[in-house]
Amino acid sequence: MDQQSVTQALLKWLEEFVEHPHPGLGGWPPCPYARQARLSNNIIIRQGTDPYYDSMSLLTYDWSKEAVVFWYQSFDPQVFVTMVNNANEQLLPRNIVILEDHPDLEEITSGVRMNFGFCPIIVCQQLDKLNTASEQLKSKGYFNTWSQEDVDKIVSWRYHK
Repeated sequence: MDQQSVTQALLKWLEEFVEHPHPGLGGWPPCPYARQARLSNNIIIRQGTDPYYDSMSLLTYDWSKEAVVFWYQSFDPQVFVTMVNNANEQLLPRNIVILEDHPDLEEITSGVRMNFGFCPIIVCQQLDKLNTASEQLKSKGYFNTWSQEDVDKIVSWRYHK
């Protein structure tokens, strides 16, 4: 696994899954904003070494791109989640949110498996922009097919920190 293979796999996953409408999500794509970010080259993809320290390095990032994705060769799933949770405790008050995705931790939303699956990744974004986008989607009915548990697990927690 190298930078080129992960980048290609991630961009393919975005294009073929994340950007496409899915019946289980009420005809919405998993992320309605992904296509624009991908086509405008607004995503940085880089190999990481430690989810906590990679995340903390974003405190000095200029946010010239919408998202920074770090990928990892391998990571114990529980250690990975703990490191991301610890980073979020430090970063959410500083307007940065870290979303984790580990191939060994299946994420099902409205019956749809959402995982990248190729390798562990973290997606780092500005919290206020992500929450604004979520509010816009909510007003358009994006979450109507989601259970409250899914909304809380994926969205609501970001507002309570």
